[in-house]
Amino acid sequence: MNEFEVPWLWIALATALVHAVAIARAILRPHRQPESRLAWIFVVLLLPGLGLVAYLLVGETQVGRRRSAPC
Repeated sequence: MNEFEVPWLWIALATALVHAVAIARAILRPHRQPESRLAWIFVVLLLPGLGLVAYLLVGETQVGRRRSAPC
């Protein structure tokens, strides 16, 4: 085994683990429509780097109770 192969293997495994966690979070997220969950899974899988960043920035929005209360 070449000394340059091992770090790439660990990077690939870490990337796969991060993607698996993001997909699991999208599936298990409460109060989401199934279409929304499926759309986020496709985005994360089809656009690996950009999709993960988009999910973390847009898909994990938390609105506090004061903000979500009707005026």
